[in-house]
Amino acid sequence: MNHPLLLLLMTAAGFYAARLWNGDRRAARRGAPNPGALPGATDAPLRATLIALAGVLVLLAAETLGEKALGLTAHQSSMTWFFGLYSVLAAPIMEEIIFRGYLVLNAPARCANYQMMGPE
Repeated sequence: MNHPLLLLLMTAAGFYAARLWNGDRRAARRGAPNPGALPGATDAPLRATLIALAGVLVLLAAETLGEKALGLTAHQSSMTWFFGLYSVLAAPIMEEIIFRGYLVLNAPARCANYQMMGPE
């Protein structure tokens, strides 16, 4: 995953998707939503954002303290700055847009009545 061309393409795709999402979000804010907008391209309430931020910081602290207590910090590998850019900025953007935007179920899934090997 450290191939520079792949990282460049994935980072560019992440920033492009973020640009599309931000444009849809801004149009919705103005009261003229784009009919072809990504679903979920709206602002979250401030309270929800603050709760999520607090949760992320608690999880980060717990994980960091756990790695230190178990002595795993010495086993951490290094990464290139380009992979760091992708993994910190582009990958989370693409993940959020995909899970908030494209995978929206508007009705029950067709396989809801199926068991592991098929219909009952």
